[in-house]
Amino acid sequence: MKLITIFVLLFSSLSVRSPAGWVVDESDPGGQSIQYSTKPDEGYATFDDAVRRLVDQGKKPHGVALHTILGDKAFEDELAAVLERDSPREWHEALKSAGNMHNPKMIQLGPAFRKAMLAITQVREMETILANHDLRISRVSYEELQLLKTDQGRRFIGFVWLIIEDSARLPEGKP
Repeated sequence: MKLITIFVLLFSSLSVRSPAGWVVDESDPGGQSIQYSTKPDEGYATFDDAVRRLVDQGKKPHGVALHTILGDKAFEDELAAVLERDSPREWHEALKSAGNMHNPKMIQLGPAFRKAMLAITQVREMETILANHDLRISRVSYEELQLLKTDQGRRFIGFVWLIIEDSARLPEGKP
């Protein structure tokens, strides 16, 4: 059986303790999800703690949703740097566009965006934690991705997920 879960990653380091935490949502009939809560003292202190909670119960997460982390300045700065380095044409064309999800330049940015998400430090840290439980990121999925221009610069908004599967189900070298 293919295991796919959605985790929501919001504004947090994966291993540094913070006043908010990682919440395990067990209401999803297709599998468990983990999401970061900005509410004080809610959930587990680290992403690893939340994953371990599921594994200890004989369950496995099916994915990671990265929706609100897109608003974290450090995360967005790293994402922009990766896009600038690896896909400069697509990145600059998207920056010059209206930035809405239907804009051809944003659609063109999609594959580069997916690849860049996998290169972000927090996502690589998550992949390391997942590997300790024989899990891997199989792909990045998104909906309604937009690139807004604000007084503080550009900002991504949208729904972004890392889809997770058992390591044994994926060929070596993937996602």
